[in-house]
Amino acid sequence: MQKLKYLGIILDYELNFTEHINYIADKCRKLIFQVAKSAKLNLGLGNKALQTIYLGGIQPLLLYGAPVWIKAMNKENNNAKLLRVQRLINIKIAKAHRTVSHEALCVDTGMMPIYKNRRSSTTIPNN
Repeated sequence: MQKLKYLGIILDYELNFTEHINYIADKCRKLIFQVAKSAKLNLGLGNKALQTIYLGGIQPLLLYGAPVWIKAMNKENNNAKLLRVQRLINIKIAKAHRTVSHEALCVDTGMMPIYKNRRSSTTIPNN
């Protein structure tokens, strides 16, 4: 057995949590695309509504069990996967072009970056 899902966290043989981070990033991306699709049907959701959806639904999915797998975020590719998910929803909230930097999107939407490694000195928000 190479991996095991226990209490919603995917544990792999080496406990590097890459499989778990891939799973939650993919799950959240699909959710964002579903929200975006339904938002178009309703003539677009406002910024506050999208921000509420992110803070109430997507961010808790991304951060579930973080104390267990937080050390896996020291790997740059794992860090980038979660930042891509946050960037995707920030583009929708700000109604910005995809060429805008992640940092500028975080400033524009008022969202703190979900995680950056110690070298960047930003950590998981305390929402």
